Amino acid sequence: MPYVLRLDDFPADNTGPMDTLRDRRLVAAIRDELEKYDMWVTWNGRMFDILMLNDRLTLSRQRETIKKMHEDCMYRWRSGQSRFSSSRLDWVARMQRTKVDKTSLDWPTWQRATLEAQNGFKQKDSFEYIVKHNVADVKVLEEVYRMTKHRIRNLHV
Repeated sequence: MPYVLRLDDFPADNTGPMDTLRDRRLVAAIRDELEKYDMWVTWNGRMFDILMLNDRLTLSRQRETIKKMHEDCMYRWRSGQSRFSSSRLDWVARMQRTKVDKTSLDWPTWQRATLEAQNGFKQKDSFEYIVKHNVADVKVLEEVYRMTKHRIRNLHV
């Protein structure tokens, strides 16, 4: 089971709808957890996840992540390294016939989860779905990485 850091595991500060103290604690915990590892494996992490994390750290006046070796597997399935018709994780996973399927996530679910957080997590159905979706993503990425690592010739910081 992947290690999960959840917003609702951090105490609320009750200062407003965005609960900035809770988010500040969460992004610092994510940064600190990532920095324990010598290498990160992501899917589109270079262009989204790490940038988003660093932006949230900057907005909360905290230091950004320390750069590590980073294997963004998405680029092993694009940029002339693959003839697959898509480099989306769900497409690559289906082509590789992974044991775990990627789940879908739509904008209304994100909106409902945001409202659940703003209302103090009294109801968490959409939030829980997103957590399960993210766990499934990590499991799919793990499988795809195992099938992809033979393509890696060098790693970048």
